[in-house]
Amino acid sequence: MDASCLLYIYLMKILNNVCLCRNRARKLLAIAMAMVMAVSGVLSAGVAAELGTMASLVVMFQLFLGGMIAIYLDELLQKGYGLLSGVSLFAAANCW
Repeated sequence: MDASCLLYIYLMKILNNVCLCRNRARKLLAIAMAMVMAVSGVLSAGVAAELGTMASLVVMFQLFLGGMIAIYLDELLQKGYGLLSGVSLFAAANCW
């Protein structure tokens, strides 16, 4: 093999690792956003004092779990599972 082929292979390995890190970072950011949205949704509604601590935590967990399900469905649709594209699913679920 000549040096340019080895350099090309080395650069492709680096780019592949960068893409994997970028996908992981996007997923972690989406999970963090789901958590922040769940907490802010309960605290900004002003019902945390009425419900109590335990019920507020349960509502936060339910909202976070819904966000995680949406992230998982989006990941499955990006991988090609399903009948059509996922745009119609998220439009129907009002998840823009």
